[in-house]
Amino acid sequence: MVDSNPDKNSDHDGEGSNPGTPEGVRNILDRINENPTEFRGAIPRFVDGLDHENQPERLTSALALGAIAESEPTWVRPAIPRLLDLIEEPDSLCRRVGLHVLNQLNDSPELADGLPTIVTLLYDDDTEVQELAADTLMTYNRPSEYDQILESLIRALEHENDLVQDRAATCICSVIEEDFELIEPYLDRLLTHIETDDNPGMLMIFAGRIIEKAVTRDTNQEVLVDHLSIMLEHERDAFRHHAKDGFRQLLTESPDAAESLKTTHPDLIPLLVREFTEQASDDSNDNRRECIHALGHLGEETALPTLEEIVEDEAVADGVRDAGEIAIKRIRAEEVLSTHQRERSVSERTRDEESADPSVESLRDSQRTAEDINTRRPNNDEF
Repeated sequence: MVDSNPDKNSDHDGEGSNPGTPEGVRNILDRINENPTEFRGAIPRFVDGLDHENQPERLTSALALGAIAESEPTWVRPAIPRLLDLIEEPDSLCRRVGLHVLNQLNDSPELADGLPTIVTLLYDDDTEVQELAADTLMTYNRPSEYDQILESLIRALEHENDLVQDRAATCICSVIEEDFELIEPYLDRLLTHIETDDNPGMLMIFAGRIIEKAVTRDTNQEVLVDHLSIMLEHERDAFRHHAKDGFRQLLTESPDAAESLKTTHPDLIPLLVREFTEQASDDSNDNRRECIHALGHLGEETALPTLEEIVEDEAVADGVRDAGEIAIKRIRAEEVLSTHQRERSVSERTRDEESADPSVESLRDSQRTAEDINTRRPNNDEF
């Protein structure tokens, strides 16, 4: 029987109540809530009580530890290994109580070893256990440890329990923010899920954050561009908004991306130019300068009239007008370069065609022969 009195030399139970009864348990919890320090010395006995052969004793010990953890979680950290055993017991009540206590210990590094066990409880037969497990995972404050359960968290995005879905999404978002490198192997899978998910909350949680992180990295850009292309023509406004933001950021962060886009997704260029031109003219758009920079990197002449209007409008902010001037210069330089490349290509093609034409080559041979004869012919002045 668990002793409710922290004094090892006393058998007084506080109120004369048996701690194994509901009344005794409530008595212990009330006393802990009033003064948890009084029970600090009893923690080792509560921890040992988690191994008791009597289930009520195990539950009483767990509840007592949970009450202490509410105010002093670090004191209870030594109990984590045994609490992890408790959540694997056949009785769902044990699993619920164990998870409730573990949820109070969300800043404990020792909890990392239990993540694989906790994540399996997302599919427990008991809905309350599912939700307690999801809450415990969400409140854990070490996202880098999620790498060992990331596959399971992503699978949980399709869970039939909406709360579990939501908590799994929150866990993944914390990984995106803290350690995006862990997410990169799953980028294609996550973006595909976003595009096909009917939960608008999921879209709001993921799309912007994933895109914002992904555009700054060299890896997986091809995957990102493919998904942004799909989103840009999606029927939902939110998808198109995130896609435009993504392309704008990509072109701003990585100017070389424009040339890659022209090669891999040439059909997108007119669409992007149209979208960015509209945003560049919108006074209410906070991203005008980025849109203008993106137009400059795309280098399409169709954007010039709008950019010229922006530059000439004195009511437009100086920073926006300056961006417009830079974009215009870049587009015109691109135009000159393209013209030069076309002329050079035509010249090289003409030369190749002439070299392949026997009659032209024969004429050149005749010209070379005549020039050779002239160089050998004596000069009249020598006679």
